[in-house]
Amino acid sequence: RRILIQSFPLVILCMIIQRVNPEIMMNGIIMALFDIILFLSFQGEHQGIHNLTKLNDRHRFFHDIEHRIQKKHKFQAFLINIKNFRMVNQKYGHLIGNEILYQFAFALEKLIPSSTAFHMNGTVFALIIPFTSQSASEDYCGIILDFLENQVTFKDDPLNLEYVVAEYISDDNDSDAAELYEKLEYAISVAYQKKSHYIRYNPILGEQMHRKRYLIERMQNIHKNNGFEVWYQPIHCLHD
Repeated sequence: RRILIQSFPLVILCMIIQRVNPEIMMNGIIMALFDIILFLSFQGEHQGIHNLTKLNDRHRFFHDIEHRIQKKHKFQAFLINIKNFRMVNQKYGHLIGNEILYQFAFALEKLIPSSTAFHMNGTVFALIIPFTSQSASEDYCGIILDFLENQVTFKDDPLNLEYVVAEYISDDNDSDAAELYEKLEYAISVAYQKKSHYIRYNPILGEQMHRKRYLIERMQNIHKNNGFEVWYQPIHCLHD
């Protein structure tokens, strides 16, 4: 509908030009205009809205975070990962699974009025909420965890979804959205290792993350400079 509304004035204009100048063939121009409008429409859809759930996508997440950091707005961010959704797809099929994800996204978007919801990819979602006070922050965290604990049902059958939630409260040291998202992803990985449903990013996790990043970069540089040597230590059984 949007494409037709945008295209109608252009088509009328092309028809008028065709009438005034019959020697000009406007068919090719009309088709080119349609192609441009279609490309821009779908490009805008891809860059802003998730195709399945219609939530904001990861591009808008990073844009939103960058805007809040530049404006010095304090906020809290949640990264939510549904761990075992593959079992839902196997049991009900991908079409029903997509419908369940859509319903989950719709409920998540309406959960906290001041929040902005994002569908990052697959079964990973994010929420950004303005930070007003520590007590309000704790309340929001409780609302999200209660929402996830209340099992989603399909035809009165509980789905028993498992999830992991990472929370991050912004501070004045935040530099960009990519680093903030790296902190959330690292917190999620630590929660997986500890088999925990919820984790809040803190300075201790920050030190661990920077240590891990340093070791990875150090080993990559050593590998590029052929700094590794392989040694073989044979192990023998002394009895035989």
